[in-house]
Amino acid sequence: GDSNVTAALLGVQGRAFSGSSHGVRTSPNPVSAGEAAALVAKLEQELLPPPPAWLPPLLAAPGCRVVGFGERTSIFALAASIPTAGEAGPGEGARLPPASVWAAVERSLGKSDAEMAEATGADSLHDEEDLVLPKLLLLHTIMRRLGVDG
Repeated sequence: GDSNVTAALLGVQGRAFSGSSHGVRTSPNPVSAGEAAALVAKLEQELLPPPPAWLPPLLAAPGCRVVGFGERTSIFALAASIPTAGEAGPGEGARLPPASVWAAVERSLGKSDAEMAEATGADSLHDEEDLVLPKLLLLHTIMRRLGVDG
């Protein structure tokens, strides 16, 4: 989950993860573009297993739709809530292509926890500013690996 990806990102930074999925955790923020790229490579090469053989043909079927859901701090809600290019996030029920997820990654790079909270609205991240980039990078990597186009 997000704690494992956060621990991997901290490892890329040469830092140790401490904490749990709830409460006080070591934050990887601010995250550089190079660190984000290194985490994506680590996810692709080491951490994410290949998809099961039956999944790619289903995802490639005409009319296939991938639906993501979850509560307010889920990976999908987070990706939909990060504004891109000065606009509001796509919001509930919107199509979320990998390019939009990557735009959210780029807007989040280099920000401290406080800057991340300020950029997205005081309560929108629910005290999980430290998980923003790990979640977005995980979602983007999985979408690309599976060929999901939103």
